[in-house]
Amino acid sequence: MECLQCGWCCKNYVRINPSRDDLEKWIHNSRTDILRVFVIRLDDNTLIRGSGLTREQVPSVVFADMIDPVTGEFFDRCPFLIQEDEGYRCSIHALKPEDCSRYRPWEWGDRGLQEQCPVVHAIR
Repeated sequence: MECLQCGWCCKNYVRINPSRDDLEKWIHNSRTDILRVFVIRLDDNTLIRGSGLTREQVPSVVFADMIDPVTGEFFDRCPFLIQEDEGYRCSIHALKPEDCSRYRPWEWGDRGLQEQCPVVHAIR
């Protein structure tokens, strides 16, 4: 099975915690457009906006959460999801987080929210 690009998971499952490798990759590629949607907690409990994260701070990252930099609220859908005629696509596909790259609920047998995925639903 493969993703149908319906956008369901990106519209409903947006609690992404980027890995340190993701953060390093975004810093290396100067992708402040990606980093800015994350609030980062460091091991000393400091909170910083991801766009201010330095390469030296990455080993100290404990957690990162997607927070709208304008409203300060959690996103209700992935801010990088773009709707197109054929469905949806990820605007940061080449640099998307590992959480997203590895997400395959039809292989894992996930329950709950993922049951609404058309691929998961079709194989149940």
